[in-house]
This record gives sequence, C-alpha cells and structure tokens, in this order.
Amino acid sequence: FVLGAATAIVAALIFRTMRSTAIRWSFTTAVLLLIALLFVSHFTDLAQILQSKRIVHFPTEAFLALVWCINHQRHMVIAMVLVFIIPVVASIVMGFKIKPEGANEAIVRSHIAFRRRAKAAGAWSLVAMIGITFALTYGVAQTKKVITLSPPEDYSLSDGVATIKFSQINDGHLHRFQYKAKDGTVMRFIIIKKNGGAYGVGLDACDNCGDAGYYEKDGKIICKKCDVAINLATIGFKGGCNPVPFDYQVESGKIVIQTSTLDALSTHFQ
Repeated sequence: FVLGAATAIVAALIFRTMRSTAIRWSFTTAVLLLIALLFVSHFTDLAQILQSKRIVHFPTEAFLALVWCINHQRHMVIAMVLVFIIPVVASIVMGFKIKPEGANEAIVRSHIAFRRRAKAAGAWSLVAMIGITFALTYGVAQTKKVITLSPPEDYSLSDGVATIKFSQINDGHLHRFQYKAKDGTVMRFIIIKKNGGAYGVGLDACDNCGDAGYYEKDGKIICKKCDVAINLATIGFKGGCNPVPFDYQVESGKIVIQTSTLDALSTHFQ
C-alpha cells in the first residue's frame, strides 16, 4: 500500500512538472481521453451491478461487450496511464524545438533550462508509465501466482507397510509421498529431517487449512493456503497449522509406516 501510494505521488509530481513544458492541447487531449476511460470503467461497474441484480437485461451484443470490459478492467487502468504519452511526446518535442538562443544571456539560460526540464520531465514520465504498467502486469501476476507442490517421491510399499530409507530423506529438505487409501482416497504425507537428527513426519494437510499442502521456500516449510511458516521443531506435533501427525516406527536406516494408520486418516483428503 505504501509503495503504491508513493508511486502515485511520484507520478503526479512528474506529470505536474511536465505541465509547464508540454503544449496545453496535449494535456487537454490526455485528460479528455482519461475522462472517457474513467466513464467506461465506472459504467462497466454500474452495468455489472444492474445485470447481477437483474434490474436491467442487456441484449446479447451489449452483454458480450460488458463481459469484455469486465475481463479487461486492468487493461483499462493501463490505458489510463498510457494516455499521458501524448503530453510526454509533446514535452520532449518542445525540448528539442526551443533553441538555446535569445536576445540576452538571461533568455538563453532560461531556454537551456526549459530544454533540460522538458526532456527530463518527458523521460521520467515514460519511466513512471513503464513502472506503473510493470506493476499492474508482472507485479499483480506475481501476487496471484499459484504455488505448485513438488511431485511425490517413490518409496517401498509392501504387505501394508510403507518404508522410506534415511538416505532418501537425510538432506534436511521437504520430501512428499503419496498413498492411495483403502477407500480410494489419494493421500499425501511429508517427511523432513529436523535439527538434532529427529524426523518430522505428518500428513500433507492440517486441521486448519485442510489438504492444501506445504512447500519449502528459503529453508522454511510454508502452508500453501495461509502462507504461514511452520516451526521445523514442531512438525510431528499437533496444533496450529502443523501437519497432522501420525504414528510411525524408526528402524535401522529407515522409517516404517503402517498403511492402516494412513487409511484411518483418509478423511483429511476428502
């Protein structure tokens, strides 16, 4: 929020500086286009409300146009920013058009200062527009990026016993495994080696967030749904957003899990 507000203030100051360097008609044209785009944007919001409440029924062509506007609202905002390319170009042109000459040195200096200010205002306005467009595209895409869980690893499964060797999980990273319960439910469980040589074992699900799962980032185990970092030391214990723990045995060089234990917990993935 602070970054967005700061960006808006900086952009406003840059455009305000450009008002003294760009031709008046260029700003007038940009403002009229901005008003038109704002009208379309607000009319789209109003029409969407009227349509959803069935106060107004739009014909097919108008409804398709409304859907297009709704699906392209972010493009509309970007267009509102890009209309200021008109005064930007006008400012840069004026910067080159004004000659560094005059009847006396004071006028020459004022023309040189104007040229410098016009070019700088235009250039920085372009930077501002590119930055805002980048934030509205790549930035928004990153905030809405869906985390993909790592694929499940292979392990030994025989006679109702799942066996995972220490050599497979001794690197201190998150390891995910998949199991199909007797009722047909596909389940996941995770194992990670904790500090001190102990192992954190639990379902790839918790009581709070369901079967969203966990992923590893920067050495931390994070819940995919609520984005909470899990304390490594508490994995294997009940509570909070910790993975649902279950019984297992540690034998020579391996972890042994009875599949009947997993079968009893299949409801966490239903």
